[in-house]
Parts: sequence; C-alpha cells; structure tokens
Amino acid sequence: MRVAKDLKNEEGYTIAIIGDGAMTAGEAFEGLNNAGWLDPSKFIVILNDNQMSISPNVGAIYTYFNRIITNQVFQKPRQKLKTIIEKVFGKQGSKLARKVEEYIKGLFAPGIIFEELGFTYVGPVDGHDLNNLKNTLENIKYMRGPILLHVITQKGKGYKPAEDNPTPFHGISPFDKITGIPIKKASSNPSWSKVFGKALVELAEKDERIVAITPAMREGSGLTMFSEKFPDRFFDVGIAEQHAATFAGGLAVEGLKPVASFYSTFLQRAYDQVIHDIALQNLPVVFAIDRAGLVGEDGPTHHGVYDISFLRACPNIIISAPKDAQELRNLLYTAIKTDKPFAIRYPRGESIGQENKGFEFIKIGSWEILEEGKDIVFLAVGRYVQKALKVREILSKRGFNITVVNARFIRPMDEELLIKLLNTHQYIITGEDGALNGGFGSAIAEYILDNGYTNNLIRFGIPDRFITHGKVSQLEEELGLLADQMAEKIEKFITKSKLRKAL
Repeated sequence: MRVAKDLKNEEGYTIAIIGDGAMTAGEAFEGLNNAGWLDPSKFIVILNDNQMSISPNVGAIYTYFNRIITNQVFQKPRQKLKTIIEKVFGKQGSKLARKVEEYIKGLFAPGIIFEELGFTYVGPVDGHDLNNLKNTLENIKYMRGPILLHVITQKGKGYKPAEDNPTPFHGISPFDKITGIPIKKASSNPSWSKVFGKALVELAEKDERIVAITPAMREGSGLTMFSEKFPDRFFDVGIAEQHAATFAGGLAVEGLKPVASFYSTFLQRAYDQVIHDIALQNLPVVFAIDRAGLVGEDGPTHHGVYDISFLRACPNIIISAPKDAQELRNLLYTAIKTDKPFAIRYPRGESIGQENKGFEFIKIGSWEILEEGKDIVFLAVGRYVQKALKVREILSKRGFNITVVNARFIRPMDEELLIKLLNTHQYIITGEDGALNGGFGSAIAEYILDNGYTNNLIRFGIPDRFITHGKVSQLEEELGLLADQMAEKIEKFITKSKLRKAL
C-alpha cells in the first residue's frame, strides 16, 4: 500500500500493526526485508508486544532479548561490576544493579535486528500510557521511514482474571465477570480436541517415537496434557505453520512418528510444504486437523471448509473423518500405524458418542454401512453421519427407505462398496462439512461420470461463497443444511426426478 501511494504521488501515512506472536511468521520477515530494501517514506510498523499470541510465545525471537544480554561479551564486565557494587553497597546495591541492567537491556537490545533490516527503531514504549503513546506517534511522523515502533502492553490489562490467566480469554464464551470463570453448558462429552489429546497421550505412552507439533495452538488443539507428560517430545513452533509442516517431515525422515495438529483454516498456510516436503516424499506425518467445517462465531477467516478440497488433489495423502469419539481414537491409531501421510479432520465443539478403552485398526479406505435401505443411499462424512441418520428417520415416515453409509475415508474411497451401491441405489446423496467445490461430493460425481454411471446425485455442503460468523446452527439453517431442510430437498428432488422419467 505504501509503495502504491508513492507511485501515485499520494500523501498520508501507511501503518502496519503486528503482534509479537505473529512476528514469528515467515511472511512478517519477508515484509520487513522487502520494506527495508525499498526504504519507503511515511511507513510505520507498530509492534504490539504483550508476550502472548494465543498460547504463550515460544522460539528464538521470543528469547532474543535474553540471548543478547547473556552474551559473554556483556557478561564478563557485568559480573565484575556486580561484584564491585556488592562490596561497596551490599545486597541492596546488587538489586539496584539488576534493575538498571533490565532497563538498559530494554533500551538498547531490542532494536538491533530491526535496525539491521533497515528500519529506524523507536521504543519500547508503554502502550498503556496513552498520552505518551500519542506524543510518540506524533513525533515519529517527522522521522524518515521506514519506522518500527515497539509498544509494550499487557494482555488482559485492567481485568485481573485476564491479567492473571490471559490464554483462556483469547477467544471467550460467556463468563462470570467477577471471577472470570467461564459459564459452561452442562455437557456429558468432552470436546473433539480433548478426545484427540487424550488418545495421543495413551498412544505415546506405548510408543516413544510419537512426537507432537503445533503452531501456537497447544491449548486449543488439546495438547496441554501431552506437553506436560512428554515435554521433550512436544514442539510448539509458534505461529509458523509452514515450518511446523516441514519440521514434522524432518522428524519423520529420521524414523519418528510426528503428529502435527493444525486448525483447518491455518493448515492452508502450509499447503506448499504439505505437497513438496511431505506428500512428495511420502512421509508418515499425521495431520490432526482440528476445527474442520463451520466453526461459528470466529467467522469467515476461521471456518475450516477447504481442507478436503485442497488435500484431495494431492497424491499419497490419506484423508479421513470420524463419525464419533471412538472412531477418532481408532483413526489416530490407524494413522500412526500407517507408513503414509495421513490426515484426520474433526470439528470444533462437543464430541459425539462415548470413548471405549483401547484402539482398533481400521482398514484404509473402508466405509461402514450403518443402516440398510433401498434405492437411496446417503454417503456421509464426519459429523454429517449423525445428520444422515436424522434425515433417514424423517424420510422413513414419508415412505422413503435410505441406506446410510459412514464414508470415514474421503481418500482413498471404498470403491468396492461404492460400485455395489451405485448398482443398487439410483439416488446418491453426499453430505460433508466442507466446500462443495472439489470436496467429497465432487469426488463421487467424478467417479459416476468417469465410469459411465447414470445415478442421480444430490450434494450437501458449503456453497461457493465465504460464510459469515454466527452460531453453527444458524449458519446451517441459512445454508439449508439442517436435517429437516435436507430431507425436504431430497424428497422434492426424487419426486421431480420420478415425474420426469414418467413423462
């Protein structure tokens, strides 16, 4: 934007604001590198540093200040000065020296990396002192750019429960404003994330080759228990999805069993690495894809509706989705036992069904017939299995007898069963919590067309547009994806189809 303004000879300032957690992302340094080289005027970067992204920050950038201050070039004279001060002023003098040291560290050390990239570094300044912050912003307007302003803030500032425990307040549901404790609905089942995390711990107890990787989503991905029980086998690489994928690939090359947990929407950032660094090498990396499908109030940037489409085009990758909690456990076990790239996608929220003890290997590509019917078959993926069963219940009262299939493997498909179903059922219905373009329904349509079948096909999923924020139930109603809406559409489709044939 700054370069465009310069090319158009337009005045005004261009300001980019970035958090310290996001500063670990490769694109941030690509931008800094390019800006330092182009040397644009009237360009200001504001680094909001609150030592948090979603989970606490990690990595070399986070420890940059401390690493500089512990360098031996600084340490030797520092230790000598400390000894002299203690002899002259005693312990109180030593405490004073440490405070001065911290002040100097903050005053000089942080700017080095940005200065070397071509920025004029200003700060750090207190982001909660609004008058001083305003004056600073006024003053740096007259400095030659590019400028980087380092602002220190506290996450949750002004609300003690959030100050003391900021992580849960990153994305918050209703809570008691006095205590800060979330007000949760009574629930008998754990979240899908917790089911995954618990299962991974159980498997890791029996196989020391299992390691877990997350790009700054330890709590959200259900990996807290794993990180505490196996700290040497847990890797939070920060907001660096591309690196997380390639790092997992490197671990797999050396014979480990990496399980990389991504939110579906953030896996998009690592697509090139998934293809070239994992799938092309056919490396046994397990992708635990959390928040797959509609996620509700987090909105269009967080709906995980594209993973089926972009992974289905990639050779070597197995793509699966569990119908319930136990099947998630079994698919995770199967993935770790399979020597190929393996993706397991599951939704946000409360899991379905009860977890049994133990694990069971599932034959790769196998589907499961849950209800036998006639002439109509519903091929359902993941959470749509439950919807399919409800649709069957509704339509059975109207004289329709539907076969329901748990299509737990999206890729490869159960071709043997699919051929049998195509030969015995005229009407094929697909349901998936993902984009229709390039999704599971598209795979079925391609198979029907490529193999000369003439079955009628109805596809349910996310249409070709970005979906706004809102409760999942509200969004599904808007998209016609509630069970009664799907049942009505299926009934109308079949009725019209039969009328056309009669004519």
